[in-house]
Amino acid sequence: MVAPQFVRQPFTLTYELNPPRSTTANKLLAQAAAAAPYVDAFNLTDCPMSNLRMAPGPVADRIQRDLKVATIPHVTARDRNLLGIQSELLGFAFLGIRNVFALTGDPIKIGDHPNAKGVYELFANQLIELIQKLNGGKDAVGQAVTPAPQFSVGAAVTLTDGRPEGLEAFQRKVQAGTDFFQTQIVLDAKSLDANAHKYETTKPVIVGTTPLRNAKMLEAFRTIPGVDVTDRVVKRLAAAKDFAAEANRLVLELRDAVKGRYAGLHLMPITPDEDQVVALLRELRGKSAAVPVVARRAEDLP
Repeated sequence: MVAPQFVRQPFTLTYELNPPRSTTANKLLAQAAAAAPYVDAFNLTDCPMSNLRMAPGPVADRIQRDLKVATIPHVTARDRNLLGIQSELLGFAFLGIRNVFALTGDPIKIGDHPNAKGVYELFANQLIELIQKLNGGKDAVGQAVTPAPQFSVGAAVTLTDGRPEGLEAFQRKVQAGTDFFQTQIVLDAKSLDANAHKYETTKPVIVGTTPLRNAKMLEAFRTIPGVDVTDRVVKRLAAAKDFAAEANRLVLELRDAVKGRYAGLHLMPITPDEDQVVALLRELRGKSAAVPVVARRAEDLP
């Protein structure tokens, strides 16, 4: 197992980016450049919600080279067989990527290619075991891999899930060798109190959240499994004069609840408003925490 080097004391901040359905990533790279002074690592999703997107590996490589910020590309078992997954992981290691996030993957039928065939040769816990085997210098059939990669392996957990099967899935990931966890979106700091204590681990747990932009987005989250949209949050945002500002305050309150209890926050902006997100990142870190980075315009990025 490899401890994640991007985890910082006393508080880690990670940021999720969704690669585009395109052959260029100008907007995404500009978004990353704006966030880079405040974050410890960028997650790069892998065809989220089973929708076609650019592969995360090349984007992760570009961000690490240009912005000098660690990346965490996602790897889903949905789209690759055992051979393809290992090949991709070796490629990540070659690029200097040291963190990966292991997922089973969303169902094919919910995405924009419903007639595609899902592979699902591995579940997330089996993918974690495979990555740890590669870390130990062996591939899936016992052949030597030299030099061995040294991946820190992340996995997902839903802290608000009170179902026995939710806890069992978490325990399987712990036993498989997960090095850090990032959680499903939490909107209300108080919602952590009901079930989060059941998900105990010595590994870093980074609590996921998102800055909501409007009431339509809030309503959409009611349909996403694992996201607990509490009445308290709904009433508070409905009464707010400035929805986005109040949504930012909810994230700041979550930060205060997380400090000293979890490793940090994982920010997952959905169709982000850059001004809102940068303002939030500055508040989460404080101006003195910013690392000087020259943010470039999107048109300056190839």
